[in-house]
Amino acid sequence: MAVVVSNQTKYTDGLALSTLADEISLTISQAQAYGAGVRETAPGSLKFDAAYGLSFTTSSNKTYIYFADQDGDKIYDVGESLSQIEISRGNYISNICAVLPGNVSECGIGQVDISFTRPKTEPIFAFSASWPTAIGAKIILMSPAGDDRSVTVYSSGQITVQ
Repeated sequence: MAVVVSNQTKYTDGLALSTLADEISLTISQAQAYGAGVRETAPGSLKFDAAYGLSFTTSSNKTYIYFADQDGDKIYDVGESLSQIEISRGNYISNICAVLPGNVSECGIGQVDISFTRPKTEPIFAFSASWPTAIGAKIILMSPAGDDRSVTVYSSGQITVQ
């Protein structure tokens, strides 16, 4: 007896992309919790005031960086990385967008750093271009098959995966 599973690859790729979007969402939530709470940046450092965040860039679209903002400038700087997370299975960051009032997305932005600092749960967005009216940041993920998912962080602190 043989069992044929049609579209197994498409299903597996879609599942991997959804898992990636969920993992990014959870990492953003972790940065939000650490930034709003009190967490020592490194054991024994006695430094509890760092903002925590993630840095996404389309020029390095197979990784993203989880960081502790040591100097308080609300952006990722070399030496602040807690971990560089590899994106696997051929998935990648295809676009970064500023979410504007009216839930309009302005895409084609090369980089965004999303950080959280005590005692607020609301994010601070640092785009590679100036978007003073942005109410959120959207990270669009793409699979090798062309499927996409997005993770959106709003200025209210809400995080959505679509």
